[in-house]
Amino acid sequence: MRIYVSTIVLLLMSGGLALTQETNPKDESIIKEPEAESVTTKHSVLIDGRTIRYTATAGLTVMRNDEDEATGLFGYTSYIKDGVDDPSNRPIMFAYNGGPGSASIWLHMGVLGPRRIPVVDTEVTGPAPFSAINNEFSILDVADLVMMDPVGTGYAILADKGSAEDFWGVDPDINASSQFIARFITDNNRWNSPKFVLGESYGGIRTGGVAYRLLQKYGMGLNGVILVSPFMDAAAARDRFAIDLPHALYLPTLAATAWYHEALEERPDNLVEFLAEVENFAINEYSPALLKGSKLSGVERTNIVTKLSQYTGLSEEYWNHSNLRVSHFHFTQELLRDQDITVGRSDSRFKGRSLDRVNATMQYDPFGAGIGPAFTAGFMHYYTNDLGFKQNRDYIISGGL
Repeated sequence: MRIYVSTIVLLLMSGGLALTQETNPKDESIIKEPEAESVTTKHSVLIDGRTIRYTATAGLTVMRNDEDEATGLFGYTSYIKDGVDDPSNRPIMFAYNGGPGSASIWLHMGVLGPRRIPVVDTEVTGPAPFSAINNEFSILDVADLVMMDPVGTGYAILADKGSAEDFWGVDPDINASSQFIARFITDNNRWNSPKFVLGESYGGIRTGGVAYRLLQKYGMGLNGVILVSPFMDAAAARDRFAIDLPHALYLPTLAATAWYHEALEERPDNLVEFLAEVENFAINEYSPALLKGSKLSGVERTNIVTKLSQYTGLSEEYWNHSNLRVSHFHFTQELLRDQDITVGRSDSRFKGRSLDRVNATMQYDPFGAGIGPAFTAGFMHYYTNDLGFKQNRDYIISGGL
């Protein structure tokens, strides 16, 4: 099934994460002698009418280099079903968000964990207080779960013997994630359990590397991987860097967004049929037109511009001035500009007031502003009170780029 109503979350690192105060090797607050920490609590969750009792462990694992020096602390929260006599009959799944530089809070409290943060769909969720409620959609009825916070996210932090090069880059990130998974499997006697990895967004690139690294270095074969809105190919996804392919791939999403917000002059009744038409145009007319470049005739250009305007709700003049290439950062600002509205990037059904009506691109994501405070406050209350895990530093939701 294809879903078009939300624009794509696409962020790719170019060499590594930007260092925050908590992750800067030169910062005096860096951990000099890291020690593993964990807090274990007992809980239950109601899923599909059945009560699942489980043990939750929130903790930090010491990461080490080849010289056995502690380089950092890797964060995790595990949920293990109680009363399982033979763990080899119980699957275990490791999961993380992307970014790179994102903590696992979104998957953790949005869909996978035993508690979730209720939000108001397409609207601002708030104000406080927020709460974590029973998650009837959790996977704990069929598999144990380990949510991962790589170094530089959550409470995971560098040690004085560690450096940015140990964790922040495509290969270092893959190596560290793989090392943590192998360590957890060994420490918890789960080598014979069916093993799965789930990655979201940049987790697509990370998961491909992790699956290979686990097999190559640790001899660990996964039973499967699950990719959620995965980022897999920079050339296919970054529509701001003089690459034409992303513009064709984004077009159906832009069209679906315009359809949802009723921004089309002639809005079709059937979204599925409309998107099939847009896809056909993107493949057979729009892509060849982009490829032709300056060789595109005046008549051809006029025809393409007319259809682009018809499908997206943006004016022909805007498409012409953009040389037939409109990034989704421009689109989200332009679509409802006359209403002083910016539409969401992560979920384009969301709307929010524009911060600057004359700005060319969006200044914030209304989706993040709509649900972010609820997730943050609800998660921190849950992590501190229900799971009892407290630290004297900030929980880093996003390490930044």
